[in-house]
Amino acid sequence: MSSGGGFAVGVTVVPVDQAPSPWELADPEPARWDDPLGELLPSRRTAAEAAALLQQITVAESRLAALKVELVMDRAAARPAPDDPRPGGEGAAEVGPEGTSEFLPDELAMIQNCSRAAAVTLLEQSETLVVRLPATRAALAVGRLDWPRARAMAAELGRPADQSDPAIVAAVEAAVLPGAGELGVHRLREVVRAELLARDATAADRRREQARRGADVTVRPVGDGMSELSMLLPHPEAVACRDAVDQHARAAKHAGDPRPIGMLRAGVAADLMLRPWQDRPPVTAHLTVTAPLHALIPGRFPAARGIHRTGAGRRGRRGADHRRPRGGTAHPARGGLPGGLRAPAGGILDIAITDATGALLALTGRAELQRLARRGCPDHLDAPCSCPLLPPAGPARPGRPLPPLRRPAALPRGPRPELPAPRLHRPRRLGRPRPRRRPRHRRPDQLRQPG
Repeated sequence: MSSGGGFAVGVTVVPVDQAPSPWELADPEPARWDDPLGELLPSRRTAAEAAALLQQITVAESRLAALKVELVMDRAAARPAPDDPRPGGEGAAEVGPEGTSEFLPDELAMIQNCSRAAAVTLLEQSETLVVRLPATRAALAVGRLDWPRARAMAAELGRPADQSDPAIVAAVEAAVLPGAGELGVHRLREVVRAELLARDATAADRRREQARRGADVTVRPVGDGMSELSMLLPHPEAVACRDAVDQHARAAKHAGDPRPIGMLRAGVAADLMLRPWQDRPPVTAHLTVTAPLHALIPGRFPAARGIHRTGAGRRGRRGADHRRPRGGTAHPARGGLPGGLRAPAGGILDIAITDATGALLALTGRAELQRLARRGCPDHLDAPCSCPLLPPAGPARPGRPLPPLRRPAALPRGPRPELPAPRLHRPRRLGRPRPRRRPRHRRPDQLRQPG
């Protein structure tokens, strides 16, 4: 037996198999994700325990919402837009973080099984919380602020504050966040809006302009064959429309209509918009005929071979200068339209005259063009000219004025025929009418005897 002390170390080497051992003990209580969560808690819970669990659930929802925000931004960072997009290919998104793919909202909608509009809203709120409101996102992540209030702050300090200074947005967040959890959602939005307007006076005008651009008319089915027609208008116009509808409905009610007043209002609004008492064409159109100026030369039309001069039979100074094709229809170059084309019932017909390159020279109508063709050029009745008959269409471009419309001189005008000299009559004297001559009476002895 040794008198000195010592230590010994024993090492055992055992081969390790990567495959699990068949004798490995299984988990006695495996996780069952399809079981309700209530079964994992005690079956009998007091009111205090239920209240405590509800508070924990609220905190858990806040943390999950913060995690969702982070995951959405991670997804956005993983889907950048191509640096050199091809025509018709993938481009940059118009919503969400700058430089992300245009397909990101669709991917989020597919992942969350929601609409694209809901995905776009979540993407914008996530960007606002991460970029502009980091303190709000931190409070959401630890459960001090719930998701509805964080979403309300993101909505007020998101797109309405796009043109505001980031320092102003940070000051608003610092002023509102400490008491945000004690305010209702609607009241919280009012407080955030008031704080922003107090620090940025121009934000009110921007918000008003954005709201005005969002005006729209929508229809939402509500079931049982009914739908809700909603009109988003400026407040004065909305109040005026409602008052007008209400006055007509109450007048019908006082006249003895037994229907409810709400039904009368709906009927009045529909009648004022649809106007069933007016006879309107089922289909109308705004027709624009484009006619190149060089194509309006009479020689380019088959009917030009039938043009003749009317001679001296016409009165006035248009006599020989007023040319018409046989058949009584004005020539296209003189104001007519091929095929007797006219404006549709209840519609408009415009004639756009262009040059050889397609640039617009003048815009007129059929009646005006025919009037100018009948009148002709008042300064050159006996010779061809290029005087403008229509003003140029629209304002002239700087440095490059639009050329005026000039009358085509394809048909040379000959000398004016000699007209017979008019017979001159002595003008009648104004005043009392000239008395009639009385017949001269002769005596019987002065009468002529029949021969």
